[in-house]
Order: sequence, then C-alpha cells, then structure tokens
Amino acid sequence: MSPDDTKAVAIQFVDKINHHDINGILDMITEDHMLIISGEIDAEGKGKMQHAWNYYFDMFPDYTIKPAQVVVNGGLVVFVGRSDGTITELGRKRLTMNGELPPYEEYQGPGIWAAGVKEDKIAVWAVYEDNDKNREDLGV
Repeated sequence: MSPDDTKAVAIQFVDKINHHDINGILDMITEDHMLIISGEIDAEGKGKMQHAWNYYFDMFPDYTIKPAQVVVNGGLVVFVGRSDGTITELGRKRLTMNGELPPYEEYQGPGIWAAGVKEDKIAVWAVYEDNDKNREDLGV
C-alpha cells in the first residue's frame, strides 16, 4: 500500500470510532487485531473487540478523537491530538478507584493513537499518553 492509502485506511478507522460505528470498526480490523493501552495488550482478537468498544462507548457515549497531526511511518499511522467524551454514571462507577474518580485528563484529553495497518485492515490500535518519550518512540 502507498503511504497515502495507509493513511486513508487509518483515518477511516478514526471516523468509525468517532461515529461509534461498531460494525464498521469490526469490518476494518484483522481477525488477530490487538488493542494496546499504554504499551500493554488490553484486548486481542476480533471477537473481544466488539465487547471492548461497547464497554468504552457505554462509559463515554459521545467519545471522539480529534487528531491535530497525522504521521505515516511505513505501515504505522500515528495520530497526535486529543480525545473528548462525557462520562456516564456507569463510566464513573467503572473508573472510580479507592472512592475517587481519576482526574478527567487521565481518561480524556491529549493523547497519541497509533494504527498498525496491514493491507487494508487495522491490525493494531494503540493508545498512548502524549509525552516526549512516546512521541520519540513513535517518530512524531
């Protein structure tokens, strides 16, 4: 795939996320898709991803990713920007630790997302904190 085609696939995937189009998300991922959060595998396999996205959209029904920068490094497309979303009562319950809800910036705000594109599918979707180390590691 050309860099432009790779970028277009990743942008289309973000659009599916922003529209909460779970069927569209599932159509765009590989069978062995991996979701990585802060460097750790959070979910693996297409079957688990439907549950993962439903779970997240139940917590943040208006969740969106707003990329400010997009960089293509081979089959990796990196988005730097921010996420926004209103947390539901269910989300508050799920995220509360030791009786306290973490600060909003810990679950929404500045971030880096990386899409590993394989042919015309997303094989890896990774979410990182926006910091200098992650930017350097991801080539942005």
